[in-house]
Amino acid sequence: ESLATWRGKRMELHCTGVGKALGAYLSEEELETLFKFRKFPRHNENTITSLRKLKDEFASIRQKMCAIDDEEEELGWRCIGAPIFDETGSAVAAVSISGSVHRINTQNINRLETQIKACALNISYALGYLKEQDAYKRA
Repeated sequence: ESLATWRGKRMELHCTGVGKALGAYLSEEELETLFKFRKFPRHNENTITSLRKLKDEFASIRQKMCAIDDEEEELGWRCIGAPIFDETGSAVAAVSISGSVHRINTQNINRLETQIKACALNISYALGYLKEQDAYKRA
């Protein structure tokens, strides 16, 4: 079984690892405006579609410094995403790893989260980010 994706496919902010890793750093106003003009579609029973729940999820992501798509976009698949920061401490990109629930499972998800966060931090450093500037110092 394969993930229904392709190069250039547009994915949703509210139900993907990269989308949530970046969305967590939108301002309250930006998020509310986005939600007002573009509803967040439900892909399955795991998809977060309420603004309140999404705000709670984003607060957790900012605390953990990584996002999990736990079968929210497509059943049977998980994605772990982490934000990349520039020299100003702004989230400007994200990196992620995706796999089936059999490959990204309860036995290895914590290790994979740690590795994806380290990858994102290394890229952030290459962009001029300093660890003391921002949220990664909590990670």
